[in-house]
Amino acid sequence: MGLQTTADFIARHAQAQPGALAVLDHGRPVTRQQLKQDLAQACHVLQKLGASAGTVVALICPNAYQHWLLVLACEQLGAVSDGLLDLQHEAWATLHQRADLLVTTVPLPATPACVTHRLAPEWLQPPAAGVPQPAPATPALPVNAAARVARSSGTTGTPRRMLLTRQALDHRVRSWVALLQLHEHSRYLLTLQLAASTACYQAHACARSGAVLVLAPAVNAWQAVAQYGVTHLFCLPGLLGQWLGTLPTAWHPPPALHVFWGGASLRPALRQDALARLATAVTEVYASNEAGVTASSDGEPGTGLRLRPGCDAEVVDEQGQPLPRGQTGHIRLRTPGMVHGYLDGHDHQPHFRDGWFYPGDIGTVPDPQHLYVAGRATDVMNLGGVKLLPQTIEAQLVSDQVPAHELAVCSLPDARGLEEVWVALCGQAAAHQDQVLKALEPVCQELWWVRFRVVQLDSVNPQAPAKLSRRALRETLAGLASGAHAPA
Repeated sequence: MGLQTTADFIARHAQAQPGALAVLDHGRPVTRQQLKQDLAQACHVLQKLGASAGTVVALICPNAYQHWLLVLACEQLGAVSDGLLDLQHEAWATLHQRADLLVTTVPLPATPACVTHRLAPEWLQPPAAGVPQPAPATPALPVNAAARVARSSGTTGTPRRMLLTRQALDHRVRSWVALLQLHEHSRYLLTLQLAASTACYQAHACARSGAVLVLAPAVNAWQAVAQYGVTHLFCLPGLLGQWLGTLPTAWHPPPALHVFWGGASLRPALRQDALARLATAVTEVYASNEAGVTASSDGEPGTGLRLRPGCDAEVVDEQGQPLPRGQTGHIRLRTPGMVHGYLDGHDHQPHFRDGWFYPGDIGTVPDPQHLYVAGRATDVMNLGGVKLLPQTIEAQLVSDQVPAHELAVCSLPDARGLEEVWVALCGQAAAHQDQVLKALEPVCQELWWVRFRVVQLDSVNPQAPAKLSRRALRETLAGLASGAHAPA
């Protein structure tokens, strides 16, 4: 028996209960039958534009519901979907060059290198005359056929593209189905952009389970929780901290809300605050775009994660040799749905070796069923679940008056365990702090959930002036009284 597509589940649910709610799109109700018809229309639109089995279709569509329909249509047609998170970032440089077809609903920054179609605002409307046509049948394709281009979350420093097969995509979706445990009475709030592959897996899992997919702004998502009766959601710790910080005093927690979180560690204080004021249950998820969902835990942070079925974890030394159970080392993972390398000519080392994926984490595997993650092995900052190299921010702050060697960025956890970005200045960089603050403004706007601090030091790296040691910088900053320095 071949793999089932999410469209198969949508059709099945529509046949059983056509009038039941399937999606709440910013308050607009979409029934199961309407979802089925909208998907059929999306399939016919893409088909008319030239999408077929094996076609790589790049998608630029900020509207979450429409973007999801286009992804589902690609899956139904056997095409390969590739979504774009932000036109301003590096992804644009490769998106249109690697695609066969680019479908957009917004103006583009430059002339693309591939066949391009801009959809009219009314593209989802079926023809005025006649009965809407059913969606075309999914072509018979092998399980190892290409299905989705995903991107790393920043574990590698710079996001990299990877190719998922139909089997790997199906495993990712089924993993979220098993983890979330949704049912027809569930309402799942999607807090990630649907252009992100993880958000697609979660939306697919919702559709397969017959639950209601809730699309609403992620900022102050507690408002959507109250307004739409949300029962489940996944978020990054940075978002969770922001929500809890904006809860009104008159807020009453919902009767049942299961919060899943991942992407960064959640300190006990933040978890307790979430359970006291927002959620009735919380689950930690350890996952990556390279390996998929690997482990989860319903217990206190730091007590260890339970590996998901079919997933393996080991810890190794600097030479890649396995360490005895209970010893701390570099974590490596092996899962049924993992990829085995990156696209665009990126060097697979050091993240893929000998059939394992190395996420760059340090931890312990006390027994074959459990994993403990102690932290990161590199300088990559984990800003509430968004991973970013400090050099990325530094490059935006240096100038002729602000020398690179007199400015350094790193992150430190606050009292709740959420990472703050510290910008350390010395010499000429300190003398031109106003210029640094101005250059920092768009960074703060982009990472709006992160708190920034700017401090002046005698040296940004007193222990090794010729070569920046972020460890030494973090030790210096950790010794400062955080309340003595105002955030940028």
